[in-house]
Amino acid sequence: CGGGGGGSSTPPAVQTTTPGPDPVWEYTAPEDLSDGWSVSNLAAEGLQQPSITELMTSIIDEDLGIDGVAIARNGRLVLDELVRTELAANDADAGNSDIDLHAVYSITKSFNATVVGIAVDQSLFSTDDEILSLFSQYDPVDNFDTRKQTITVKNFLTMRHGLDWDELTLPYGDPNNSLSIAVENCTDYVKCLLDLPMIADPETTFSYSTHVSLALGALVEQESETDYQTYTNKNLLEPLQITNYLWNELTPAGRTPAGSGLFLTTRDMTKLGQLYLDSGMWNGTRLVSESWISASSSQQVSLPSGQYLDGYGYQLWTYDLAGLEAFAAVGFGGQYVIVIPEKNLVVTFTSNNYASEDAISLPLNLLVEYIVPALDS
Repeated sequence: CGGGGGGSSTPPAVQTTTPGPDPVWEYTAPEDLSDGWSVSNLAAEGLQQPSITELMTSIIDEDLGIDGVAIARNGRLVLDELVRTELAANDADAGNSDIDLHAVYSITKSFNATVVGIAVDQSLFSTDDEILSLFSQYDPVDNFDTRKQTITVKNFLTMRHGLDWDELTLPYGDPNNSLSIAVENCTDYVKCLLDLPMIADPETTFSYSTHVSLALGALVEQESETDYQTYTNKNLLEPLQITNYLWNELTPAGRTPAGSGLFLTTRDMTKLGQLYLDSGMWNGTRLVSESWISASSSQQVSLPSGQYLDGYGYQLWTYDLAGLEAFAAVGFGGQYVIVIPEKNLVVTFTSNNYASEDAISLPLNLLVEYIVPALDS
């Protein structure tokens, strides 16, 4: 006996939804956050929006490992884009829970060198002062060599110290990398650095060293008789109106990791580039001397030409970018603050390409491919 509404042997149709295209990136001018930046838009500052749209679409659609991009032109912020959507392992390691803050790694060296410049401007020491005389508490040092007595502050700034240190041949984390050896075996990183043998005369060989930068930070702390972070905040970060930042944990000897330990927003990183572009001025106030900016951003060391790289200044790298002279603060994993004075341009990238050596040049490629062609003049 059948009931009303009879049944059917055909199952009901299943409704399906065809996935739509990925959301298209749309340009939005940066917000005015009353943080010292004058904000504007791409068109007003002579950047063609379609090229920047191509840049951002490529970054997002191709998952290039870029976490953030900022652009300033003519002293005004015209792009401030956060790309990443989750925190990374290095954030957890440092206790960072703010997705806007990013590990800048060796860009810390460039902030630190600016602090050193401020200390030199204040006559706390000079670039010609000898490192061993300044750190007399470590006398006598191990592996004494008369050449050690001639290492100057400038030799540390330009990474031409002559000490037996090799941080770039082997990957970071390799137990035979000089940085790994020091972290594993030393408590006082400055002492261990000064105790190393000499393998070259000062000012003759480039040898990049994070602990050389840390020692420069220790020197600022010692000569200013002020905690390094307090001094840096008072003389650089606070005047740049940078209030949201984080330092990684102190070294075993209680020193600030002035060669690698800073976390900043992409927007605030860009302020360092603007400070250098404006010859040491920020919104009409001089923070560091014009002579320091000029020396720091000039090629003090000629390096074997890479794809773009051609030299090193005071903790800044110098480049030839498609015929444009540039300098940049650079950090592990693809962190960049790039300044092109001829174009009145600062471009900042944060990235998470920590495992790919090839990706270290990706931001430069993106700048040359998309941003430079976007400039009206």
